[in-house]
Amino acid sequence: MICTVNNVKELIEHLYTEFVENPDAQAVLPELIEHAQAYKGLDKEEFRNVINETIAKINQCKHVEEVKHIKKIYKGIDDDDPEALKIQIQLRDKIKNKRQKSEMN
Repeated sequence: MICTVNNVKELIEHLYTEFVENPDAQAVLPELIEHAQAYKGLDKEEFRNVINETIAKINQCKHVEEVKHIKKIYKGIDDDDPEALKIQIQLRDKIKNKRQKSEMN
């Protein structure tokens, strides 16, 4: 299935109308439109590669944020708590797994 846009101006107007009550979304529309121009003329395979690379970058950022969150929890654990060692080991293992997944992407 091939999706094409015959009238870019109409699409842009529709996007702004669709997100009229969402200023955050409207704020990123110009940047998205600008980036879309960079992909104009790519063949199917090149476009697929761009999409896959973008997904990989998003996943990597997601893993980095998850590791930061887990480290914050890890540092906040009270060492006097009898369950603390058990929780710290579990969190350490999660950090290690997230770091390995991030490096693989």
